[in-house]
Amino acid sequence: LARYWEHSSTPMVYNLGDIQDRRYPEHFTAPTREWRETFCKSGCREADAVITASEFVASNIATEYDVPQSRIHTVHRGAPTEYDETSLSVDQVCKRFDIEPGFAFYPGKKWEHKNHLRLLEVLDRVRREYSVDIPLVCTGTQSPPDQFEKLKTETRRLNLEDYVYWLGYVESDVLLT
Repeated sequence: LARYWEHSSTPMVYNLGDIQDRRYPEHFTAPTREWRETFCKSGCREADAVITASEFVASNIATEYDVPQSRIHTVHRGAPTEYDETSLSVDQVCKRFDIEPGFAFYPGKKWEHKNHLRLLEVLDRVRREYSVDIPLVCTGTQSPPDQFEKLKTETRRLNLEDYVYWLGYVESDVLLT
């Protein structure tokens, strides 16, 4: 095991967001999986404490990397607090993208494990069972292309084309609104 971390007398906290490479290896190249395996495992073992954003990931870290649960701490992420005068208002964003206010928002790449398909199923179910149409705005790169094509096909199959907006990459000044 290569060592990316040198132990020192200064306490170290390692922030590990996820171990998706172990759950969904098909989404990562072999060199990336190898690097993450070495880097993340080493970080978890050398750190005095490991923090992550969910209990699910904390449990996975304990199991997958054999880290005592007592050294793993869940710190939930808050909403971004940045704001500057150049940020657009919600009304400006709606006008720019021709979207009515009152939409659900989901940023992220279109990787299968991000569950965009499940969101489409939920929108369809809410529409059928409660007669409520909730527009869904999705941002983030439209890759991988084959998965994005599946999402567009499912959107058409569920007749949700008028309610789902695939905006692609959107600048941070828009996302911070």
